[in-house]
Amino acid sequence: MSKIDPIIKEFRTNKGIETRQVYEGIMSRANYFRFEKGTIDTSAENLMEMLRRLNIMIGEFANVYVGMDESVSAKTTAKIVQLMNNGTIHQRATPFIEAARLAEHSYAQTHYFGDHNTALIASVFADYYAHDKRIVNSQPQLAQLTGFLKEAETWYGYEVTLLFNILPVLTVKQLTILLPTYLKRVNKLVQFEAGNTIPTRGDMLQQAFEPVINEQNIEVYRRLLADFNKEELQERYMYPRLMRTIFNAFLNYTDSHDPTTLKCVDTLLDMLKTLDMPIYREQTALEIQRLRAWLAPETLSHVQKKSAKA
Repeated sequence: MSKIDPIIKEFRTNKGIETRQVYEGIMSRANYFRFEKGTIDTSAENLMEMLRRLNIMIGEFANVYVGMDESVSAKTTAKIVQLMNNGTIHQRATPFIEAARLAEHSYAQTHYFGDHNTALIASVFADYYAHDKRIVNSQPQLAQLTGFLKEAETWYGYEVTLLFNILPVLTVKQLTILLPTYLKRVNKLVQFEAGNTIPTRGDMLQQAFEPVINEQNIEVYRRLLADFNKEELQERYMYPRLMRTIFNAFLNYTDSHDPTTLKCVDTLLDMLKTLDMPIYREQTALEIQRLRAWLAPETLSHVQKKSAKA
């Protein structure tokens, strides 16, 4: 018996909404009553449409779902997050393979579409890091994730977070389709949903540079940076503001070949060394290294000498 479906009934009855308003155009009346009893399941697309009709955000639904089996779900989720973070930091496929296995096992038990999507994400990143940051065997899984986002008529925190998570493995072509959709549908002032932090527009624009840098597409880099520069960033979110400065510095160097335009890059790295933020420092140093290798390779020897002296 699925534990997802009775949640829909609880939301519906609490709001005083008739069953027909929820199932019409999705399934038959008989199947819907079987669905509410938990004896049959439905697709992720149908579930999302039901939540939309009930005016329930995915974060609110997820909180109730996890709360029904806190001891198992929370521990499994924490383990999956830990594995995926480890895989990202060390750029290794093995932790993602294990995360995909755990998420798929959870999905087999719960039929919660979020578990299935997590398994897809983990599989894609496992393939990505196993093949030197290229998607070789997981295009079908990535296509399922991008297709889910393209078909979603309304974006909530779940869709925003999903796009943010898969941005590094997208192609520039996929990016230029999904990012404008996000920017049109998401209100810039909405930063939290159902008590959970979701990526801000600044976070999303900063992350969107990953596929552009991977493919070394200077024209899309210019257009994306122009959009990023127009964005009004919230002061309490430091990292997007910091990376925007770095992205601008490298574009200025590309246009002028003036070494002084990159002085701020060294200054920002030195600043991060004085702060107790090792993850930010490592991420920033890696991003600068990639940008330098692409847009300012002639400055690499200077940086290497400076690092040796330090």
